[in-house]
Amino acid sequence: MTERSTCVWSGKSGCVLTQTQYDIPRTYFGSFAGKAREIELTVCAEHSSELDAYIESYNRYGAIFDKSFVILFAGILGGLAFEVMVTRPMGVTSVFVVLTGILFTSLPFSTPQTVAAFGLRRSIWIARTGGVIFILLGSITFIWI
Repeated sequence: MTERSTCVWSGKSGCVLTQTQYDIPRTYFGSFAGKAREIELTVCAEHSSELDAYIESYNRYGAIFDKSFVILFAGILGGLAFEVMVTRPMGVTSVFVVLTGILFTSLPFSTPQTVAAFGLRRSIWIARTGGVIFILLGSITFIWI
């Protein structure tokens, strides 16, 4: 690793192991942003296996996540329009909010900007925490209606 490079997993510039830091070229598709490309990720050797597992998971489920997110977002907007047109709210939007929370909890993928700011491990935690908040918010809203 160079002096200014940071570990993509932990977001820290210095790892505990000094001789085992290296650059690993990995395929990371930011298809949600519309720019699929291969980039080189810098990771400490101690976090290499976690990064491998995450990249494999993203390659397997990334397209499903992207399509599901777009469908659920359209469902939230459609649910809002439906709730406005119907005199008695039925909680359609709340169901889509809960499903979005389940999506973020089960597939905690985040934007490359979040990864760059906090590191991959922290961005996974942020995505899962946001998913739990969505589940709670949707559930409370559904019960309240």
